[in-house]
Amino acid sequence: MKSMRFALPLALLACATPITAFADGTLAINVAPFASEVKLKDKVRKQLEGGGMEWGYANNRLVVTSVNKQFVGPVIDHLTRFGTNTTLNLPAGDYQISCVGMLYDGGLSVEKVLSKGAFFNENVLAFHIADGKVTTLDIKPTIRASSGFFLKLFMPEYLASVTLDGAGSPEVSLNSRTEKSVAWDDYHGDLKFKK
Repeated sequence: MKSMRFALPLALLACATPITAFADGTLAINVAPFASEVKLKDKVRKQLEGGGMEWGYANNRLVVTSVNKQFVGPVIDHLTRFGTNTTLNLPAGDYQISCVGMLYDGGLSVEKVLSKGAFFNENVLAFHIADGKVTTLDIKPTIRASSGFFLKLFMPEYLASVTLDGAGSPEVSLNSRTEKSVAWDDYHGDLKFKK
């Protein structure tokens, strides 16, 4: 009877304790210091150098955004400042990076600005997390002279590459508008916040 009194609370405690999933690998995110191919005023450069990349993680996908996070579907709860790094423990497996980008093209209301300039780049870069290993995501935030960005807004282009076991991927732009980008009004997926 005494053993039952001891075993019952232990069984109840075990049932009430959530099961913790242990991460198998690590994603190291290195965001380089901000760089510009165009001449910037010192005041503007100082403000930009203190900025960072906003991103979130859900369902085997990293989501980077240049659009205010209140308009983005996944939770954007990370800010990695330019010139810093962070790590994220993840289960082993395959992952994608998507981006909600913005090129200012006019508009006097938030809706018009998003309608004219915001877009979605889904699955622009893949990476793998291996058991017990570190995968490195390198981001170079750069204002490019030829990027087509409306330079007065000084929106950096995020040039990204991934390295695992010494093998690196080609560098890709996460937030450039390309023929594969989906315009704000034409997109109906989960990257857009639905009211």
